[in-house]
Amino acid sequence: MDTRKIEILNAIIKSYIDSAVPVGSRTLSKCYEWGISSATIRNEMADLEDLGYLNKPHSSAGRIPSNKAYRFYVDEILNAIKLDLFDKDIRNSLMDAGTGTESFYRSIVKSMAKSTGLFTFLISPKKNCTLIKHIELLKLDDNILLLLLIGDNGQVERKVISYNGDIDDADILKIKNILNKKLTLVEFDEISEIEVEISGDLTRHRQLIFDIVKEASDFNRNIKSVDIYYDGLSNILSILEFSDMNKAVNFVSRLEDETLFKDIMKIDLLNDIDISIGDENEDNSLSDFAVIRAYVKGFSKDIVLGVLGPVRMDYQNALEKTLIYRNVLKNIVMR
Repeated sequence: MDTRKIEILNAIIKSYIDSAVPVGSRTLSKCYEWGISSATIRNEMADLEDLGYLNKPHSSAGRIPSNKAYRFYVDEILNAIKLDLFDKDIRNSLMDAGTGTESFYRSIVKSMAKSTGLFTFLISPKKNCTLIKHIELLKLDDNILLLLLIGDNGQVERKVISYNGDIDDADILKIKNILNKKLTLVEFDEISEIEVEISGDLTRHRQLIFDIVKEASDFNRNIKSVDIYYDGLSNILSILEFSDMNKAVNFVSRLEDETLFKDIMKIDLLNDIDISIGDENEDNSLSDFAVIRAYVKGFSKDIVLGVLGPVRMDYQNALEKTLIYRNVLKNIVMR
């Protein structure tokens, strides 16, 4: 693509990012002194449309950038941006925000949301337990039991079990003692192979014991595998694209699904920063969004920090802020 087409394309992208209004040749000729006529600009825009960089909404004579155009624009920014951006004022404010890990992470995403005007997130994978440390079985009501599985990393899985049959406190204690003896300090992949021997009156509780063993073997799959911190929901709901209430409701409901953030964590480690635009996102519910992710290495567990916004987000600002907060986070935790 020649220099003039690139200048016109970048001008259209910047104008649409600022206004969300389709851009016409007259607007460009008034705002930019390129020394060419509106007719020439129109011809260049027609070529850009043929190349797949511009789309024409049905209701407008102007053009809007395609996802292909945003990808071209973002790649230009990535090639020029400094990866070591830093802000001492942000670092100092975050150092005073909270002492605990959770409060610190919440302070980061809150500050970042305010700074970018976007939805911000921090995802920290949990280290899976390898063993069950203790099993507790409690009677809540005549036919309702509470099962507590405590992992060796302190993670707890709670399961309410409806039980059709009579079971007294003495039997509950016997079952709990048998299961603790047989299942604790055993690798998870070995639990399903364990045979729990029962005899006497406990045989009538065979199905209950079988169900508990299955819950124990599924412990790591049931435990939430990532800690998720986010802020800026009001930012994302206030943008023009969310004037459609159904879109807003669908987006909010997706935030409750951990798989969304697991998909977001799938990062291309080139330069430790990654941007996916529109249908580049693996999750179809993010087809109207762009996601910027920065990978923070050097911890006992890796962290992904980033922003989510409309495809027409201000990529320059969002990228710079993401890098600043990523580098501040590394500086504070690793100092």
